[in-house]
Amino acid sequence: MIETPQETIMMMVNDEQRFALHLINNSKILSFDRYAYSRYKYGDSNQAIQFGQELCTGFLEKYHDFILSSNKQFMAISSPRSIVPPAAYYIFQTFLEKLNRFLQSNGRPPALEHTIQ
Repeated sequence: MIETPQETIMMMVNDEQRFALHLINNSKILSFDRYAYSRYKYGDSNQAIQFGQELCTGFLEKYHDFILSSNKQFMAISSPRSIVPPAAYYIFQTFLEKLNRFLQSNGRPPALEHTIQ
Protein backbone atom coordinates (compact mmCIF):
# COMPACT_ATOMS: atom_id res chain seq x y z
CA MET A 1 0.00 0.00 0.00
CA ILE A 2 1.34 3.44 -0.88
CA GLU A 3 -0.30 6.29 0.95
CA THR A 4 -0.50 9.96 -0.01
CA PRO A 5 2.79 11.92 0.01
CA GLN A 6 1.88 13.64 3.29
CA GLU A 7 1.70 10.31 5.06
CA THR A 8 4.22 7.64 5.88
CA ILE A 9 4.96 5.02 3.25
CA MET A 10 4.33 1.35 3.96
CA MET A 11 4.91 -0.90 0.95
CA MET A 12 4.92 -4.63 0.52
CA VAL A 13 7.91 -5.76 -1.52
CA ASN A 14 8.31 -9.54 -1.63
CA ASP A 15 6.69 -9.75 1.83
CA GLU A 16 9.07 -7.08 3.18
CA GLN A 17 7.66 -3.87 4.61
CA ARG A 18 9.36 -0.48 4.28
CA PHE A 19 8.79 2.64 6.38
CA ALA A 20 9.84 6.28 5.91
CA LEU A 21 9.25 9.02 8.47
CA HIS A 22 9.86 11.91 6.06
CA LEU A 23 9.06 12.29 2.37
CA ILE A 24 10.68 14.96 0.22
CA ASN A 25 8.34 16.28 -2.44
CA ASN A 26 9.76 19.80 -2.55
CA SER A 27 13.38 20.55 -1.64
CA LYS A 28 12.35 23.97 -0.32
CA ILE A 29 9.72 22.60 2.08
CA LEU A 30 11.16 19.93 4.36
CA SER A 31 9.49 18.18 7.29
CA PHE A 32 12.81 18.03 9.17
CA ASP A 33 15.61 20.43 10.13
CA ARG A 34 17.99 20.66 7.15
CA TYR A 35 20.81 21.92 9.40
CA ALA A 36 20.42 18.93 11.70
CA TYR A 37 20.46 16.70 8.63
CA SER A 38 23.68 18.37 7.45
CA ARG A 39 25.31 17.73 10.84
CA TYR A 40 24.18 14.09 10.64
CA LYS A 41 25.40 13.73 7.05
CA TYR A 42 28.87 14.94 8.03
CA GLY A 43 29.24 12.48 10.88
CA ASP A 44 27.50 13.88 13.96
CA SER A 45 26.59 10.64 15.72
CA ASN A 46 24.53 12.52 18.34
CA GLN A 47 22.31 13.85 15.56
CA ALA A 48 22.06 10.35 14.09
CA ILE A 49 20.95 9.01 17.47
CA GLN A 50 18.27 11.71 17.67
CA PHE A 51 17.07 10.84 14.16
CA GLY A 52 17.01 7.15 15.11
CA GLN A 53 14.87 7.91 18.17
CA GLU A 54 12.47 10.01 16.07
CA LEU A 55 12.28 7.33 13.39
CA CYS A 56 11.41 4.59 15.87
CA THR A 57 8.91 6.80 17.71
CA GLY A 58 7.10 7.51 14.43
CA PHE A 59 7.21 3.85 13.48
CA LEU A 60 5.80 2.70 16.82
CA GLU A 61 3.08 5.36 16.78
CA LYS A 62 1.89 4.27 13.36
CA TYR A 63 2.29 0.50 13.67
CA HIS A 64 1.88 -0.14 17.42
CA ASP A 65 -1.23 -2.29 17.05
CA PHE A 66 0.10 -4.17 14.02
CA ILE A 67 3.38 -4.98 15.80
CA LEU A 68 1.64 -6.32 18.89
CA SER A 69 -1.00 -8.30 16.98
CA SER A 70 1.39 -9.92 14.48
CA ASN A 71 2.56 -13.44 15.23
CA LYS A 72 5.69 -13.03 13.11
CA GLN A 73 9.16 -12.04 14.22
CA PHE A 74 10.40 -8.79 12.74
CA MET A 75 13.64 -8.25 10.85
CA ALA A 76 15.47 -4.94 10.61
CA ILE A 77 17.85 -4.61 7.66
CA SER A 78 20.64 -2.05 7.63
CA SER A 79 22.48 -0.68 4.64
CA PRO A 80 25.85 -2.13 3.62
CA ARG A 81 28.93 -0.84 5.40
CA SER A 82 32.64 -1.39 5.22
CA ILE A 83 35.28 -0.83 7.89
CA VAL A 84 33.93 2.60 8.88
CA PRO A 85 30.15 2.55 9.38
CA PRO A 86 28.21 5.27 7.56
CA ALA A 87 26.11 7.78 9.46
CA ALA A 88 22.98 5.74 8.69
CA TYR A 89 24.41 2.95 10.84
CA TYR A 90 23.87 5.04 13.98
CA ILE A 91 20.28 5.80 13.04
CA PHE A 92 19.70 2.09 12.43
CA GLN A 93 21.29 1.00 15.73
CA THR A 94 19.27 3.54 17.74
CA PHE A 95 16.06 2.56 15.93
CA LEU A 96 16.74 -1.13 16.57
CA GLU A 97 17.56 -0.62 20.26
CA LYS A 98 14.34 1.32 20.87
CA LEU A 99 12.26 -1.15 18.82
CA ASN A 100 13.70 -4.11 20.74
CA ARG A 101 13.03 -2.46 24.11
CA PHE A 102 9.41 -2.00 22.99
CA LEU A 103 9.12 -5.57 21.71
CA GLN A 104 10.65 -7.13 24.82
CA SER A 105 8.59 -4.96 27.20
CA ASN A 106 5.52 -6.38 25.43
CA GLY A 107 6.66 -10.01 25.66
CA ARG A 108 7.77 -10.24 22.03
CA PRO A 109 11.10 -11.55 20.73
CA PRO A 110 13.59 -8.92 19.57
CA ALA A 111 13.82 -8.05 15.89
CA LEU A 112 16.41 -9.95 13.93
CA GLU A 113 19.22 -7.77 12.61
CA HIS A 114 20.56 -8.24 9.10
CA THR A 115 23.09 -6.23 7.13
CA ILE A 116 23.11 -6.16 3.35
CA GLN A 117 26.50 -7.36 2.12
